[in-house]
Amino acid sequence: MKKKLTCLVLCAVLVISSLLIAGCSQQEMDEEAQREEASRGTVTLNWWMITEEGTTPEAAKAVEEAVNKITKSKFKTKVNITFYTEDEYYNALEQTFLSKERERQEKEAADKELKKFKRENKGVYSNEEAEKKFYELHPEYAKYAETTTDPLAETTVEETFYNPETGLLELKYPEADPNVIDIFFLSGYERLLEYVDKEWVNRLDDELNSGSKKLNDYISRAFLDSVKIEGATYAIPNNRTIGEYTYMLVNKELLAKYYYNIKDIQDLIDCQEFLEDIEAFEPDVVPIDGSPELYNVLYWSIDPDTLEIDTKKFSVIGTTYTTFATLGTPLQFTSLIATRKPYRDQLLINRLYEDRGYFRSNVPEDAKCAIKIVKGGAELEKKYAKDYHMVVLEAPRASQEMIFESMFAVGGFSSNVARSMEIITYLNTNAELRNLVLYGIEGVNYTLDENGQVVRTENNNYWMDINKTGNAFIAYSEVGTDPDIWSYGVKQNRDATVDLLLGFTFKGEKVNTASIRKIQEISDSVKARIDACKNYEELNALMDQLMIELRSQSNTDIRDYTNILTEPNEAGESVPYVIFHEWMVAKGFISDE
Repeated sequence: MKKKLTCLVLCAVLVISSLLIAGCSQQEMDEEAQREEASRGTVTLNWWMITEEGTTPEAAKAVEEAVNKITKSKFKTKVNITFYTEDEYYNALEQTFLSKERERQEKEAADKELKKFKRENKGVYSNEEAEKKFYELHPEYAKYAETTTDPLAETTVEETFYNPETGLLELKYPEADPNVIDIFFLSGYERLLEYVDKEWVNRLDDELNSGSKKLNDYISRAFLDSVKIEGATYAIPNNRTIGEYTYMLVNKELLAKYYYNIKDIQDLIDCQEFLEDIEAFEPDVVPIDGSPELYNVLYWSIDPDTLEIDTKKFSVIGTTYTTFATLGTPLQFTSLIATRKPYRDQLLINRLYEDRGYFRSNVPEDAKCAIKIVKGGAELEKKYAKDYHMVVLEAPRASQEMIFESMFAVGGFSSNVARSMEIITYLNTNAELRNLVLYGIEGVNYTLDENGQVVRTENNNYWMDINKTGNAFIAYSEVGTDPDIWSYGVKQNRDATVDLLLGFTFKGEKVNTASIRKIQEISDSVKARIDACKNYEELNALMDQLMIELRSQSNTDIRDYTNILTEPNEAGESVPYVIFHEWMVAKGFISDE
């Protein structure tokens, strides 16, 4: 009994001790956070954005003041917001970067000349005298005197001043260098590459892994993973709905009536028997509301003059992929007709359905259909899910253009990367700041209706693009749009995949264009023969014939075009697939072993 009591006492002591220790640690942590907050200096940042026509300077200034009430209170950060329309934005942006570059070069030249002057006058002047004399002789360098604040150094102050308007002591904020752009909107893959090369943007990975890692919960992985340049992040993409689905809608009532299971239906090929039953027993039902298209096919069609890849233009070389395949999926471009059964099967089944009259166009909205082919977003579930099984033929796919068309970056000359990223992070995670930047001031520029949607005021004079101002999913939706638009967008982005060739280019490569022209000739000839087929039977016979021909052809032109062991020719030019294979290996998508 004594042993049990002793154990209970010891347990109680341990529990109490652990609670005291935990409480002490939490208190220490809170005190540390308070000390850190108290030691944070005030900072002024320059923030550039694109505005739309119709925004007045007065409205822009009012929004800037409202934004500063948030950023000063939350971060001790003042922001000077510069608004430009798109037609003038990039010229002004780049001229400002160039001005800062010239300033930096002039400062380096001034430092170099000062050192030279001191060296040549050693023993004549003291260090202080030499500096004074140097700037007297070179007044053009005076602004770079060591007593002048380094324009590239972080500037913080913690002084206060009396504001007669409020009757309060307020924090004083430093003046910002007008040639330093801390936060700015950026669009375009090639432009981002150019800015990275010119060091006009800062690398942001350290912040994404520390103070700004909250962005990982608010921005789609399809964006964050794909926006990297050579494995590094230089801009934060504005989160928004990615692409669209291609759905095959299969009528629930009819499928059950004829005892078919939706689990056995993945595409139109699987619907042949079901459609035959519809044709035989349901004459008033539209078999397929849609047109014959091929899905999940990439053609390897290359322009021999520009080396641009057109994945939609017919070529005998290509690949097929699964519905949710994404960037990094191992791809092998081969002869589509000779070796790609899924491609031939799609081509033939579409022609069979065409001959039978299954595909219909201009179908009335209220017509009863066995199958519908529709494109759109996840919100289509609201319209169709009750009556149709929704089979995804193609998932939403983020193209290179979409991934890089809307971003915020931190300027390369900014010395406040962490503080700049605080603002970018808050813009993408806080609805108050997000809606203020997008819509302006509630009650002045807009009101909210009973559904919480934005109604612009009659005299609104503040206009911004939702896709150029941060995370769309935490913004209010506008009246006239689906109130659930963003919840459907979040679902859609979870399903979204990424362009399978994202980042691949022949730029800078020595490409054997003779091989491209030969494949183009073969492809043009094959396409003409396919188009000439009058019915399914002719096309089926041609597919068999082409398979024989192209397999034989693969011993020469097609084999050389797609053989990864092909050596460069005498001019050092490689065939396109060899270059693509090397890129896949370099990216780690496939092994070279």
